[in-house]
Order: sequence, then structure tokens, then C-alpha cells
Amino acid sequence: GGAKERVSLRFISPETGSGIIHGQGLNAQLEIQGDVFLGGTLCVGLRQHDDGTEFRVHPETESLYCEQELTQWANNTLVWTHDLPTLRLTKIALGKHAVWAVVYGASKALAAEVIVSRFSVVPPIFEASHEWHDIVEGQSIEAGLDVRMNLSSGRKEAKIPDSWRLQVWLPEIRRYFRANVPSTRLVGDIISEAAEMLGWTSSCIELETKQAHVITRDKSAAESRLFENRNGLRFRRSLECT
Repeated sequence: GGAKERVSLRFISPETGSGIIHGQGLNAQLEIQGDVFLGGTLCVGLRQHDDGTEFRVHPETESLYCEQELTQWANNTLVWTHDLPTLRLTKIALGKHAVWAVVYGASKALAAEVIVSRFSVVPPIFEASHEWHDIVEGQSIEAGLDVRMNLSSGRKEAKIPDSWRLQVWLPEIRRYFRANVPSTRLVGDIISEAAEMLGWTSSCIELETKQAHVITRDKSAAESRLFENRNGLRFRRSLECT
């Protein structure tokens, strides 16, 4: 009958909750502990767009890599590492995903519970918001963001400041317009302040982005993504007033 195969698995990488930059390969690293006999199989697979539903574990349906004929070891710990070239993350959408692993014994029966590690695929450049979010190692972050170390997670985080300094060149008077911008400040309030400096009627001024998109007056700085568009902003007379 033979001894029962007993294995415990733990993902070393990717760690649950970690981030991987889009375009990088996924290196799966597992700690395998216990007794497995010659002929066992380790399978590692990926689930895209992780939605919390149950994982299918049959290699025929979802496995992306199976290590055949595992070497026998007993009462020992093995660290298994494999770079999975089929998991190039350029082919995986940004967002939340998960990788899973399972060991089948020589008898093809499960020798361990399925383990899952959930991770996020993130863009190479950090996309800031008004909430704290993790900065993945290797991500570029733009100047002007608030950055802190989260002592609980040990990860760096960043966000758009609660208040920041806007600077827009006014060619008509050859001066810079500068204003403090809390996230709740209305765009119309900023326009009125610029109008006073220019000596124009407030209703005749529009604030537009580098792409010539006119920013709505009744929205807040946060709602209109003013911080993200701050480079290249300009005030101009509306067509109705020219």
C-alpha cells in the first residue's frame, strides 16, 4: 500500500498582495515541505481577473506548467523556483490576478491542498489618486506626490497631496499665476482668481489641458484630475468673448 504522501506548500513569490510591473515575467517560487515519492507532479497555474471564485485545479484545464517526476525527498524542505516564460505579463491585463499550485502524488491523487497567491499587475508608471496605494518596486513615481512607508505592510505608498501648489504661465501679462489647490476646491474658484489677476471677466475665461480639453467649472480639483493634468494647463478667453 505504501506510505501516504504528505506535502505542504507555501508561495515565496509572488507574495499575496504584492504587485508586478506589466511586461515583466512571473517568477514562481514555492516552498515544498513533507514527503513525496518519485513520480509526483507539481503544477502551477494562473487565473486572470481574479474574482474570488473557486479555482479549478486539473492540469488539463488550467495548468500552465507542470514539473514531472519530482525527485524523492523525505521530512525535508525544498525550494522550487521556475521562471514561467508563458506568463509574460504583457499578455495579462492590468488588475488583480492569482497564481495557484498543487502537488499530485505518484498515484495522481492530491498530495496537498491547493494554495493560491493573489497579486496585482500594475503599469510601469505609478498611477496616483487621492488615496494611499502601494508603490511596486521598480515603478516610476512623479514629483510632487506624498510618499510614506506603511509600517504595517513594510511597503512604500504614495498619493496626491491633500493640497498642492498650481502654477500656470500667463503670457498676456508675462507672469505666473500661482494658487493653493486643496482637493475639494472648485475649478470655477481657481478661474475667478486667475481672471482677477488678468483683469478679465471670469465668465470669459476657460481653463484647458495640454490636449485642449476644457475643464468643467463646477467640478472639484480632484474630480477634474487637475493634479494629473497640471503640466500644460492654460487659461484662455472663451470664444464667446473674443
